[in-house]
Order: sequence, then structure tokens, then C-alpha cells
Amino acid sequence: VDIQILTQEEIEQQEQKTQTLSGVYADTDMLSHNLDAVKESLKVLPEGTAVMLDVKSIFGNFYYTTTIDGANPSSAIDIKAMDQLIQTLSNQGVYLIARVPAFRDSAFAEANPSSGLALSSGALWQDDEKCYWLNPANEAVLSHLIQISRELRQKGFDEVVFTDFKIPDSGSISYPAAISKDDVIRQAASELIAACSTGEFMVSFCSSP
Repeated sequence: VDIQILTQEEIEQQEQKTQTLSGVYADTDMLSHNLDAVKESLKVLPEGTAVMLDVKSIFGNFYYTTTIDGANPSSAIDIKAMDQLIQTLSNQGVYLIARVPAFRDSAFAEANPSSGLALSSGALWQDDEKCYWLNPANEAVLSHLIQISRELRQKGFDEVVFTDFKIPDSGSISYPAAISKDDVIRQAASELIAACSTGEFMVSFCSSP
């Protein structure tokens, strides 16, 4: 373990350089069961506060009104109320972040079987939650994520964070051995950044190590 020993003076110098970060995260459970309470809590936040909202489920259901072809609206979320919340927060001047599962999307995999991660038999691979995953090297998958990202930017979001941005570590998945999974993920991230990031909109990624 790399251990760093600092003097009190060095600690004080580092503390002067740090900035306290704060924000609010409204997850799927909060939005589906307590959306009115979420709206009441968020409307008093000062301008510039970071607010992250789940906007899509791992099964591919959207929590807001989308114009993407084939997109499935969630039956668990009040879509109109969610649209209003997004618009209110955008007008409020908070730093608005959309949290989107990237390669975990059963609906898209079922509609586009060739885009999913598969077993050697050709059947789509499922995780422990019975959810299908997408192939990060598939151009249709990346095009879909680019569509989502651009739509969220138009709705007033300042950033989209793509979660589940990885290829699951499972020996059951049939994947070309000659291709480095790390390289595939890096290439996918690069394409999304190039297509979606602007001076006023951020694309970021989240995954387990």
C-alpha cells in the first residue's frame, strides 16, 4: 500500500485547495413512490446545486416523454409529472444530471437481438436480475446511446452519466478472444464523447472496477 505522510502545514495547504461538493440524487424508487415529495424537496434548492435523476430503467423503460423510435415508457413512473420536474429543474438553474444504464437494456436487446451479449448457443445472456446486456462494440447500440444523450441535452440536462459501462465478467458470454474488452469500452466512451460532449454538455461514465 502506498502511504503518504503529510505535515500539518501540508494538510492545511491541501484543505485550502479542496472544494466541498454537494448534490441530490433521486433514484427510481423515490421517483416511482414519492415523486410529489421529491418535487417539493427539490424546488427549494439553490441555483447551481447538482441534481441527478434516474431517467431510464435497466429493463429499457423511459421515465420521461421520448421521441426515440421503439422506446418503451415506464408504467411505474408518472411520465407527465416527470417531464414537469425536469422542466422545473432546468428553469431553476440547477446542474442537472441524467443517470442512464448504458449497456444494461433488456428492451433494446429484445428488439435488436444481434446487439446483445450472447451465449455460445446464440441465446442472449442474462444477469442475476434477468436483464439482458448490450454489446459495446455494436454500432446500433452506440447510435441508440447517442440518441438518448442528445435528447436529454435538448430537455435541459447538463450531463448524462452512463452507468453499467462495462462488459460483465462472465465466462458464459461468447466474446471474441482477440478483442480486449478494455479497449472496446474505451473506444465506446471515445465515440460517445466525440458525438455528444460540448462546451455546455458533459458525458461521463460509471462502472465497477
